[in-house]
Amino acid sequence: MRHFPKNTDLSDEQKIIYSEHLDKALLITGPPGTGKTVMAIMRALRMGKEMEDVNAKVPILMHNKTLYEFTSTQASVNKNIKVQTLMSYLLQRTNLRMLSDGQNISFPWGQLYRMIDSKNPDEIKKLNLFPKFVILDEGQDFPKTLWKVISNIWMKLRSVDVNFVPSIMADENQALNVDENSTIDDIRHGLSTTDCFGSFKESKLTKNYRNTKEIAAFAEKFYVGNQTEKADSSQCRSGVKPKLFWHRGYKNNRLIERIVNYKKSNPNKSVGVIIVNRNSASRVKTLFKGIENYVKINKLDIKVQYYLSSDRQRIQALDFDNPKTITVITRQSCKGLEFDCVFVPKINDLEYDNLGFEYSRDLYVVFHRARDQLFITAGISADEEKDNIFAVPPILKNHLKTRDYRGKTIDVGFRDEDELLSYIDVDRNLDREQRSKAEEILKQRQREKLLSDENIESKKEQVKENSSSIKLKAQQKNIRIQKIYNAASLFIEKKKWTIANDKLLRESISALGGGDQGILLAKWERKGQKDNRLPKIKIASKKTKKKIKSPLLELDFVTGSDGTFLRLLDIIKETLLFDDHEIIQIISSKKKPKRVFKKVSNLLTNNKAGISDAIMPDMSSNMIHFFYKGRKRIIKIISPNDEVDWFKKIILLGMEDLKSEDISGDIQELLLNLFLKPAHNTCIIHPNTDEETPGVKYMYEKNDDGNLIKRYHEY
Repeated sequence: MRHFPKNTDLSDEQKIIYSEHLDKALLITGPPGTGKTVMAIMRALRMGKEMEDVNAKVPILMHNKTLYEFTSTQASVNKNIKVQTLMSYLLQRTNLRMLSDGQNISFPWGQLYRMIDSKNPDEIKKLNLFPKFVILDEGQDFPKTLWKVISNIWMKLRSVDVNFVPSIMADENQALNVDENSTIDDIRHGLSTTDCFGSFKESKLTKNYRNTKEIAAFAEKFYVGNQTEKADSSQCRSGVKPKLFWHRGYKNNRLIERIVNYKKSNPNKSVGVIIVNRNSASRVKTLFKGIENYVKINKLDIKVQYYLSSDRQRIQALDFDNPKTITVITRQSCKGLEFDCVFVPKINDLEYDNLGFEYSRDLYVVFHRARDQLFITAGISADEEKDNIFAVPPILKNHLKTRDYRGKTIDVGFRDEDELLSYIDVDRNLDREQRSKAEEILKQRQREKLLSDENIESKKEQVKENSSSIKLKAQQKNIRIQKIYNAASLFIEKKKWTIANDKLLRESISALGGGDQGILLAKWERKGQKDNRLPKIKIASKKTKKKIKSPLLELDFVTGSDGTFLRLLDIIKETLLFDDHEIIQIISSKKKPKRVFKKVSNLLTNNKAGISDAIMPDMSSNMIHFFYKGRKRIIKIISPNDEVDWFKKIILLGMEDLKSEDISGDIQELLLNLFLKPAHNTCIIHPNTDEETPGVKYMYEKNDDGNLIKRYHEY
């Protein structure tokens, strides 16, 4: 259940925010547990009493559907407050429609901005998109475009003497989708596009009112230096340390029994189970079904519920006010929520690699959901359990360093396992049977250690010899293949095309792979055509009827963090100006086309290229439609296995992501076709690095016809 304070329970800093003049717009920031949503509701209660229209409602708008359901339970007791998701609110008041590609749904923020920007002040007043008072909770969840919209509305309404008073709550720590969310500076910058921000007062909530000292201290170790900063936990109540235990999978009874037994022992405590893994949907459903079946079999009076963004109907069934409830959710859906007890299963599902900081940010948010108790679990295999191997997940014990928003170096995580164990309790208890098995395994290992060092070294040497032999054979094979390829290249250069030579070449390269054979034979045939030994193949475009020139490859090395996409925009503009293509194809060699589509769409929608004022992205087909010089143009984002029109402009992205083992199948075929097909000028964009990546190396090796041009661009 929600722990909602009374007016008399407010701290000094909360009382100041609560008492702020209602005609003063606010930007309220604060880390998890400081009471931002509480202040949003309480300020809305004050605003509701001041509304001239007794039937009018103060909207509290948010992004997160679970937070909406969580908050609406408290707010529904007052008739002057209406809690909604911002998207549903805007869709009800505009003619906008959600964009869909069949799998993902997104709100048309760019269309909203253009609609507001195109209207004059009187039209904005008549539109009445927002009432005088509006509260935007979890402001970091919204894109940067929204703050430009808010600023634009404020400026235009002020010019016709209409008072617009938005209040914004935000926590940069909880921006779990960094590419699509806003930072505090993004919000400030968006609002400052007019002098709107000059009328805002910015206030900070700094004290943690949610967690125990033990939970707060543990969670704060994963703070990654965001501008919202950490909460002051000095006044937090004392409690018990977070606890770590092990289990086998999401169906394992040890996990399910632990969750249910806690609920049985604490019937009035709310329980949340938060799945942190990226591909969490199946895990949420699996664990939900496991707990639900356990509850039914044992005839327990416990309600089990879950929510996934892909299952929109379930949001309506969520009940956060029933103390007899266990809630299973994902890390994305837990923001703003709180539970008396939180379980975080299988934290070792987070593969600890270069995403360490991103995962730390996630855990910082997730751990702060727990008011009184926090249980962290790690997966263990049957063999590991038999061998008494209870490994602490790397994400919990590996130390990271970063710089905070001020540039100061800070530590993230724990320096070692010993430091971790001073913050948490560890449950490695084994039953008698398990202890017996563990002791027997230990004795067996001691016997194995009695083997002579000589025998062990002998085995090591034998392994080394076998490994060296395998490596030597592989090297010899590669050398043999390279010799055949080089000899064939020299043969093509020196010999004239004849039937006899053609037969000889084809026999000599039969041992090569299909890709290498294709390159060599294409060069051989071009030479035969040049020497008038073979008929020349004329390939013509359906529209131009002009002979297509040999393919021309342009390798563009770019600098700068956004250099790739800035160069992309320049190429698009140059293509429209000089080549006049109706279709431009952007091939994403490894990145998901959908991700590239969103990035390019956002850039073009913001008119970064300055090519058109009417950009129409179509998520269902990954195509961007626009008009240039009165003619409709199309940008298509495709993958290597999609059909390519070799008569149209081609731009290749993501070569830097390719590893040597990736250059096979569809990607290899694509690269070879770029060399051989009659395409118009193909631009390959690549970050300027100090070392030659496998993709670029492959191009240099396979393309020696002089049609590869290197250019360098600084952004």
